[in-house]
Amino acid sequence: MMNKYIQNANNYMAHYRPEDCTVQDVWDHLLNVGERSEKIASKIGLASAGKVCGLLHDLGKATQAFDAYIRKSEGLEISYEMPIINKIDHSTAGSQWLYQKLAGNQKNLLSTSMLPLIVASHHSELIDCLNPRGESPFLQRMNKNYTETRLDEVVENMPDWFLQELNTYFDEEKLEKSLQKLLEAAKEEIDCRQESYFKLGLLTRFLFSAVIDADRTDTINFMNPSCAIQRPDGHYTPWKTLIQRIESRISSFKVINKIDEHRQQVSNNCLERAAMNKGVFRLSVPTGGGKTLASLRFALHHAEKHQMDHVFYIIPYTSIIDQNAKTIRDILEKKGEEGRIVLEHHSNLHPDSSETDEYQLLSQNWDTPIVMTTMVQLLETLFGSGTSSVRRLHQLANSVIIFDEIQTLPIRCVHMFNVAMRFLIKGCGASVVLCTATQPLLDQVKPASRALPSNEISEITSDVKKLYKEFKRCTVEHIESAGGIQHDQLAEKAVEAVEEDQSVLIIVNTKKDASLLFDEIKSITSGIPLFHLSTSMCPAHRMESLKNLRELLDMGTPVICVSTQLIEAGVDVDFHVVFRALAGLDSIQQAAGRCNRHGKRSTGKVYLFELINENLKHLKDIQKGKEITKRVLGEYEDNRAFFDDDILGIEAMNRYYEYYFFQRQEEMSYLLNGQEDTLKNRTLYELLSDNLSAAAAYQRKNEKEPKVFLRQSFQTAAKAFHAIDRKTQGVIVPYGEEGEKIIQELCALKAWEYPYEWIKRAQQYSVNCYVHELNRLNQQGTVFETQKGSGIYYLDSRNYSAEKGLVIGGSEKILETLVT
Repeated sequence: MMNKYIQNANNYMAHYRPEDCTVQDVWDHLLNVGERSEKIASKIGLASAGKVCGLLHDLGKATQAFDAYIRKSEGLEISYEMPIINKIDHSTAGSQWLYQKLAGNQKNLLSTSMLPLIVASHHSELIDCLNPRGESPFLQRMNKNYTETRLDEVVENMPDWFLQELNTYFDEEKLEKSLQKLLEAAKEEIDCRQESYFKLGLLTRFLFSAVIDADRTDTINFMNPSCAIQRPDGHYTPWKTLIQRIESRISSFKVINKIDEHRQQVSNNCLERAAMNKGVFRLSVPTGGGKTLASLRFALHHAEKHQMDHVFYIIPYTSIIDQNAKTIRDILEKKGEEGRIVLEHHSNLHPDSSETDEYQLLSQNWDTPIVMTTMVQLLETLFGSGTSSVRRLHQLANSVIIFDEIQTLPIRCVHMFNVAMRFLIKGCGASVVLCTATQPLLDQVKPASRALPSNEISEITSDVKKLYKEFKRCTVEHIESAGGIQHDQLAEKAVEAVEEDQSVLIIVNTKKDASLLFDEIKSITSGIPLFHLSTSMCPAHRMESLKNLRELLDMGTPVICVSTQLIEAGVDVDFHVVFRALAGLDSIQQAAGRCNRHGKRSTGKVYLFELINENLKHLKDIQKGKEITKRVLGEYEDNRAFFDDDILGIEAMNRYYEYYFFQRQEEMSYLLNGQEDTLKNRTLYELLSDNLSAAAAYQRKNEKEPKVFLRQSFQTAAKAFHAIDRKTQGVIVPYGEEGEKIIQELCALKAWEYPYEWIKRAQQYSVNCYVHELNRLNQQGTVFETQKGSGIYYLDSRNYSAEKGLVIGGSEKILETLVT
């Protein structure tokens, strides 16, 4: 005989809070998620679609079997007879209910495929509509036996009020038309079949994001009610207030020399263009041109003008976030507002491969007015696997998205990036700003259907060529040596320059070379301040080192700094002399921006060199860029007049990108060579668009066309996608008292205590490790989990050097891994 708990349909358990023995029933959870996903989806005119998916996502929990399952997992008494099943499919029932209602009408092409797919996928990631083997996991789920999904029981258990709420929003015709209207808004003349399908996939992922975020947010609010108080939930400081603060700071800047005048002009250009309609903008400013605050000025005024929701700074390296976030926070955040206006999200403190339930609930959802994150995080949000990243996607709608140093966009992501930006602009009301001193030719990509339309790009600065000449502050010399130079030879050159009362910056391509060169210089000199910078150091460590470095530079004290390329973008330092290992001409341009940056001297000097035995086998982008730079250098020496006698000028950069894009155009759709046999010679772009190969495989296997409008291999593509070649895992390091305190607090947390504040603070005290590095640390017994199952790791203090950060093994040998 059933107990009262089961007899009352309103009491089916969705979640249980053990601290006070409180139950959240299924219907309350579904209603809450429906309201949240409705609000999120309304940003792009799909409120009803969001509401319906939210109301149905956990419908399969309204069964005796799931109730018994969750009671057992929580150690609660079960007073009725029910066989306990260890794994319950609770996501299919709601999707089958939707599919039943929609599939009977041929007019429901979009809604029949999209909405049931979102509901069915919410506890994994978007599943494949068709997979490369010619199967349809989506149709398999829709045709799953009702005795397994318990659909009939679920329908019978629906309270009348819930069914009435559902039917209020479930209008087949309106749902279909709303999806069609959105896709029509996102449609462009240059779109071909694949681009249309690609945008359809992005729309599906956007709605999926709305449901995932609504589900995770409501769950954590129930499990820890204090979270609802901590979370801004879209209630932000008004743009007008932030505008007043930045204008106050800008008005305090003094104009001392010509460089200051040019920076002021760039900033004024940004202010003038901010009133323009939403779209794609290009801010082409030489290094040292003040584009960080100038672009922020544009973004705040543009957001206020068009009543937009967020400003995103997408940055190539975590190191730039360290400095830029502090600069922006100092201007925009007042006492008591710390972390409520500017969010830094750059370190992955949790494992990528096995997202724990707790992590899914704790992961950031970009809920602040200004978000500073990396290109890696942005690309993972758009195309990556799991649910933690995609959860944030909807926040990009109706936002200003600034890409700082856009030239660092991975070449294999160019096609997907371009079409995704066009979708966000046309379909989601976003504006995109492409910032750099070296604009890549994204508007000249082939085919044209995957380019950014050049006629729709608005240039913020006027007379870019003239601006580059006005900002020229150094000369470039190539140190040519057969086979390259040794570390000790380079060290001697650096010491000689310092002895001539000059400050020296040396930039190399790998962490291994940075470590070796640092040790070499240290061995031949004493008394000369020597600094090391790389991502082996946590952000707080780098910031402290940069602070000390700047103080000495400002006093005119000769110093030597050895760094990877992390110092090249957005780091405000000014050296007399810069030595740069050969790399892409865009990187060399950025390095030159650290030489005579503020124009205090008549000219600075940049020396290009090539290290003997440099190993770039894992750094394909740098290797290719280096090869093309050598080619352009040769042409420059043969015809300096053509290049206006400036190897870092507009003509040289355009020639570099022409060669770079032409040589690598076959890579721009994300070729999947090296993957499983069914993916060889396929591209990620194809998997996420019309997926013709999978459709053909399905027809061969089943001798009929697949009865599903969406063809994308969403899950296969997500698992194959990596923004960078090798995945990383953030590890918290015991740098200083604060780092040690964060580790202690996270280790002391009780189950389901929400470490919102500690996770945010830990971003500054974490280092990203590759899998092989983490494995070595595990083997040595020097990395530990803060709580069993949390997926948050911290490092033994013996493996963190005060000079160079993370060290692996008994010595301070840092493995050669990533460029930074």
